[in-house]
Parts: sequence; C-alpha cells; structure tokens
Amino acid sequence: MVLKDEFRQEPLDKVVIAGRPLVINCSSPKGHPEPTVTWRKNGALLDRNNSRYTVQSKDRSAAGTNAQYNNILFGDDGFSIRRTLSSDAGVYMCVASNQAGDRTSRGAVISVQEMPQFTYKPTDVVAKPGSLVKFVCGAQGSPKPFVRWSKDQGTLPIGRYAITNENTLCLQRVTVQDSGTYVCTARSNIGAVSASAKLVVQDPLDTGQIVHELSGVELFLDAVMLHNFSFGTPALDGERSQRVHFSRLRHLHIRWMLSGNFL
Repeated sequence: MVLKDEFRQEPLDKVVIAGRPLVINCSSPKGHPEPTVTWRKNGALLDRNNSRYTVQSKDRSAAGTNAQYNNILFGDDGFSIRRTLSSDAGVYMCVASNQAGDRTSRGAVISVQEMPQFTYKPTDVVAKPGSLVKFVCGAQGSPKPFVRWSKDQGTLPIGRYAITNENTLCLQRVTVQDSGTYVCTARSNIGAVSASAKLVVQDPLDTGQIVHELSGVELFLDAVMLHNFSFGTPALDGERSQRVHFSRLRHLHIRWMLSGNFL
C-alpha cells in the first residue's frame, strides 16, 4: 500500500461571476491502491449525495438521477459548478485517500463576483418650479458598483445638483428646463445596469388647464370701467350703459387673474 505525497495537479485560485460555470481541477498523488478523492469547502466535507450534485467517476459513466436540478459535477480530477452562486465562495481542498493514508491539497480560494443589480430604482416626479427634487437609486454587487447620474439628452444643472453618499440625486430650485429623463447607472468591472425616471416641472405660464376649467363658465359683468373711449355720449350707469357701450366696441380685451396675478 502506497500513497505518494505530491499531487499531480493542485487546485488553483479562481474568480468567477455568479451564474457562470466554475471548474476546479485536482489530480491526486499516485498510490496503490488508486486513491479516491473527496472535496472540502472551508474544512467541511462536500456531500457527494446532495441532490445538487452529479457524481462523476473516472470513466465519467456514473451520473445522478436528478440531472436537471444538479449544480455540481464531481470527479477524481476535480469538480465543476454549472451555475455558481455567491454562497459558493470559499476555500476548496481535495483530499486523496487509500489504505496508506490521506493527502490534502493546497486550499484554492474561490471568489464569486456578482453583476450590479438595483436594490431601489428611481421613480417619476412632478414638481413645481423652485422646489427640491430627489431621485433615489440603490445598487449592490461584488465588487461594489460605482453609481453615476446623468440626464438623457442634456446635462445636470450646474451648481444646483448634489449626489449623496447613498447615491440620491438632489436637484435644487428646479426650473421648467430641468424637465426630462434622469438616468442612474451602476457600473463595476464586470458589467453595468441602468434605470431611469422622468421629471416634469410644471410651467407656471401654461394656462391650458385653467382655460379648460373655465370653458364652461358663464361670465357676468357687474361693473365695467372703460378708459379713453370717445363715443360722443357720456357713459351711462347700470345695465343699459353696459349694453350701449359693448354694442359699440369693436374689440373687447379681457385679462384673467389667478391669486392676484395676471395670467
């Protein structure tokens, strides 16, 4: 019974992106009888009978019965993870054993990176001129993504915006020109994602809504003051005066007021 000390191939450190496959190779030391290989993660034995795993022998003819749900393939020369999870990160070692004893490989450090993803997306805002507007955006990933704000087909208002440590975009004293689409982009060295929200700053001179609301209003004039008109006759008081003068006016200009201000 013999089991040599040196592994023919030791597992290597790797970095993998979550959701992608990972292969860790390990060739056991020569021995007699031929050693069997098991794997440990962070010191704990990986269960070859777990329903997530497909056991793989030297001739690769043995397979689990739950293949469509399996995630890990075992073999004497290593194992692979078809769809890596963040929880798969750790230190992996292969252990070769026969009647002569055990041999443990070096620990391979496996790091799992995650694509940026949003924890909170900005939402549309309708605001009044001069108000403070906030767009909230949160993202996570490994490595931690960098969050950047931009305005679609425009620039952020110089001197009137700030971005907090929580990646919230604050727009101060907004104007009608600030209306538009604002984009939050979370980026790392493995990818990027974007989310957008619209800002509508109400135009104080847009009286379309007021005109629509007043379109069904009947106007009664109780008092009329006319200036600089020469009709050849003095203005009369009362209803008859109004009728006489209006009938002789070619153009009557009416201005509307809202809250004491001319529209």
